[in-house]
Amino acid sequence: MGNRDEDIRNQQREQWTAASEGWINKREEVSSPTRPITEHIVKLSRVRPGAQVLDLACGVGDPAFTIADIVGLDGSVLGLDIAEAMVKGALSWAKEHDVSNANFRTIKNELELGVSNECFDLITCRHGLMFMPNPQLALQAMASATKKEGRITISSWGLPQNSPAFTLPGQVIGKYVNLPTPDPKAPGLFALSTSEIHKKLFKGIGFQDIEVHKFDCPVMIAESPEEMWEIITTVGGPMVKIIKDLQSNISELIRKDFLETLFNMFQSRRVILTAEAIVTTGTKPLVV
Repeated sequence: MGNRDEDIRNQQREQWTAASEGWINKREEVSSPTRPITEHIVKLSRVRPGAQVLDLACGVGDPAFTIADIVGLDGSVLGLDIAEAMVKGALSWAKEHDVSNANFRTIKNELELGVSNECFDLITCRHGLMFMPNPQLALQAMASATKKEGRITISSWGLPQNSPAFTLPGQVIGKYVNLPTPDPKAPGLFALSTSEIHKKLFKGIGFQDIEVHKFDCPVMIAESPEEMWEIITTVGGPMVKIIKDLQSNISELIRKDFLETLFNMFQSRRVILTAEAIVTTGTKPLVV
């Protein structure tokens, strides 16, 4: 089990390191379409001035910077991630924009957060739990760091059939490359794809007042199919490494096929790819 879990973490580090340059250089293009997810997280978490907040799987700082703006100088945000390149991107942005109440650091794994028990009012994990080897244990580690009557809010993608932003690229690539068949029990984009899974996770840590919101959300918006291809090949998470590792002639065939597919789907050329999102929150009871 230990080797399996570490293999998964190493794979995640590689994938997000490969995508980090795109996430850093195209921060607004990446974060803007999915802003509704951050807005749901902030609302359900009841973020307030003065709150002490932990953001696990912080990436380059979304939703950490939004939360930091709300909690103000009397509050603080600590962002944690296993991908050092993403954390460096968050630290750089914080320095450039004089954000003094948000700090970021790299951790070895999601079970060793390096924080004291019951020291955070709120903990968020935006689309990170689904990539972790054991989401229940990760959520338990988050719960240990949450104050009594504090809240945890997580988000993930919903069902694949409701998420063309992710299934469409895979369908095109799969014509030319033998992609591994996803293990439904393994971490990945759709590992936590139903409200029932979310509720079970929160019940597993004994949290109360569980609230689930499910909605369709834009994931990637581009003014042309060509721009969408650039987005997917620079910030598309696991897809970035898959395409980078292909021979140039194969990747060119995939590119042409993908562009033709989008031209047929979007006659106006402007491309909007969507996915189903799930955001869930719960409260740590006063008596555990």
